[in-house]
Amino acid sequence: MISSRSVLLFSLEVTAIAAYVWHQIAVLFMNGEKFRIFPSILLLPVFILLGAAFLKKTAGWSAGKLARMTGLPYIRISHCLVLALSPFLILYLDFLQYIVFLKDIRGYLLPLSLLGSGYLLFVSLSRLKRAYPDAVAVPHFLRALNPNRLPSKRLPLFVFFLALTVYVIYAAGLLFPPQPFTGDEPHYLLITQSILKDGDINLFNNYEEKDYLEYYPGDLRSHAFRGKKGDRYQYSKHLPALSLLVLPAYCCGKTAARLGKSLTDKPGAERRIIVFFARLPLCILTAMAGLMLFLIVRDLTQREDAALSGWFLFSFTAPVLFYSHLVYPEIPAALITMFLIRCLLLRKGLKASCLFLSGLGIALLPWFGIKYVALSALLSLVSVFALFISKMEKKWGRLLCWAAPPILSAILYMYFLWSLYGSFSPSSVYKGVIPDASTPAWLNHFFKSGSIEFFSRLLGYFGDQRFGVFFYAPVYVLGLAGLFFFWKRRKKMASGLLFIFAAFAAFSAYYYWGGYCPPARPLIPVMWIWALFTAFSFTVFQSPSRLAIKRSVIAVSVVATWAALNNPWILYHENTSSGLFEDAAGSRLLVDSSNSFVDLVKIFPLLGREARGWIPLLFWTAAVIGVSIFFIKKAGGRKHGSLSLNITVHLISVFSLSLIVLAYAFFDIRLNRKDAFQGQGYELYFQDANHYGHELGGFWTRGKRETAAVLKTSRPPSRIDLSLTGRVEGITEVQVGRVSKTAERTGEAGMQTEISFPSPTGFPLRGSRLYCISIQESSAFIPFRLDKKERDNRSLGVFVRITVQFRNPP
Repeated sequence: MISSRSVLLFSLEVTAIAAYVWHQIAVLFMNGEKFRIFPSILLLPVFILLGAAFLKKTAGWSAGKLARMTGLPYIRISHCLVLALSPFLILYLDFLQYIVFLKDIRGYLLPLSLLGSGYLLFVSLSRLKRAYPDAVAVPHFLRALNPNRLPSKRLPLFVFFLALTVYVIYAAGLLFPPQPFTGDEPHYLLITQSILKDGDINLFNNYEEKDYLEYYPGDLRSHAFRGKKGDRYQYSKHLPALSLLVLPAYCCGKTAARLGKSLTDKPGAERRIIVFFARLPLCILTAMAGLMLFLIVRDLTQREDAALSGWFLFSFTAPVLFYSHLVYPEIPAALITMFLIRCLLLRKGLKASCLFLSGLGIALLPWFGIKYVALSALLSLVSVFALFISKMEKKWGRLLCWAAPPILSAILYMYFLWSLYGSFSPSSVYKGVIPDASTPAWLNHFFKSGSIEFFSRLLGYFGDQRFGVFFYAPVYVLGLAGLFFFWKRRKKMASGLLFIFAAFAAFSAYYYWGGYCPPARPLIPVMWIWALFTAFSFTVFQSPSRLAIKRSVIAVSVVATWAALNNPWILYHENTSSGLFEDAAGSRLLVDSSNSFVDLVKIFPLLGREARGWIPLLFWTAAVIGVSIFFIKKAGGRKHGSLSLNITVHLISVFSLSLIVLAYAFFDIRLNRKDAFQGQGYELYFQDANHYGHELGGFWTRGKRETAAVLKTSRPPSRIDLSLTGRVEGITEVQVGRVSKTAERTGEAGMQTEISFPSPTGFPLRGSRLYCISIQESSAFIPFRLDKKERDNRSLGVFVRITVQFRNPP
């Protein structure tokens, strides 16, 4: 017999679900009017009975089957399932809007309930699976999707082609908007274009004739500097290796663009096709880098599960995912580094072909950028060390086989600099020909940071809220614990890899903070080393505490990645391109997530050229070290055979997190006076940039984007009226408080409509009343295209004027 507490809880869950479904249907079909909702309440008992019958049958069948499989009491399992459904109780908050209303939280209720209940069910079934591995079997379709079931020889192919498919889909913009084609990317492609068009890398005529308009709209600021032959010889600060690498794909893209032009007349289609094809080689190289990491982890751990976990997190979280299709040299540099380490340090026999390819990789690195001279030198030291500790015949001959490509490359490199700039100084690439410049001056270009700025940059690569790896992918925090476990097993290997990672990171911190691009760009050539350390943290015994930490950091990393996938611009910060601390507001993600009650920017470190926020840095540094120590600390698992289905702690965590999310969503408003304007008896605070500001007593919405604002009054209004004016036909949906209304503009009815909201529901705050307003327009127009006499080329939606009426005069 089921306990009375379980019956009561089950009844409350069924009522919550039924009431939520009834209310959503009533609002959908009856427009939320009270006098029409109340008669429909007669349908509520029907929903309750249907929901109770369905849930009782489903839960009863599931509990009975699990009881038969495990031998546990039916009452115990059914009570656990009822507890797992308790997150649906937050659906009762749907009716809070009739008491008080600030922001609409209805869209959060069902997803949070489903996620919470799904998590609790997962916890319960996982415990049953651990206690009864033979009785509780994984469904066949899930087992078929498990990559571990693939033969060891096919698994690398699966890893490579899955990553490549994801990267190509991402680059095509089929599911998420691709990263914008900006920063250094068009400059690399301009070199490609010059090689193909002129047969040289002199970009003077290419910038002058604006050849870049073929794939980049607008003006492109020159990245080229004067050569020794005069002002008409301009050479890019970006070296040509990457441009040559994408040359075949660029040619294919131009052909495809001509074909696409004959099939569609969509503006910008040619540019998008060329950019997509130019990015394809980087998709392939990034997939190869993920495959190389998988092989390295598998070689070192002899565990395919750890290799798959490390590969997945490396390939599909920040920063690698966001560089998977960008035309930048970091991914090729990372792939060369990984190939060399695997060939020289992880294989027992050093074949001549392997040595030659390793030397070739070292030789190619400087041609991808001057900054990779340092990485090439580091890899050369590692290579020489590996050669001399190896036991092989004809050691000097094989050393020559490895050294030949770098020596030849160095000679060609010096000739390249001399022929273009008349100098052997690498700084010529960044400054051009400078009269009376001394050769050692190039050191000042690289080692130009002060000690405070250097440490600020170095720590910022990990903890800065705009560019830090730990901020966008907290899963890499486990790399510290993984390094500890790696060190215990292979001290020499761990010390060598840590030396490469630390040395290159330190060099980058002296030389480079970042560019107008996604975060952690300087670390990408060696980021795989930290991913390797992270993968080692998965090889130790996963106690409940370790599992909780691992799942938490993975979940936050996935959420941050998802946010950046949907809005790529939150990854770009202008101050990195100028070298000045102009964008001091902080991370775009945190700025957008902050409001008038919580300023998230002040909670996380803000480092860089003018570092500040040392207190948050100390706090988060201590937190990272604490998590690492806690993860390293040995923790015993539950004794074999014992089983606890008590999920109270998880249940409290789910409810706490859900309430925090809902509270934050409810109070997510910004009362920034910079964006406010005074109306008759009210103040209006815009909540986004989807408007053009105050003009002529109202404001224009920005095209079809939804515009949100908060209206503030000193006393409750009796009515809020909105006048909506457009130049073309359209439909405008307006929500004031919890009530939504729609107005249609047609040629017959006119291009101006009025919407009135009597007795709106607001929120009292500090002696004022707040009313959230959202406006969604279905059509957009550009005045210049409607009338050539107009000079206004903005994309406009609808013009809004707001009037507030009060019951009694003040």
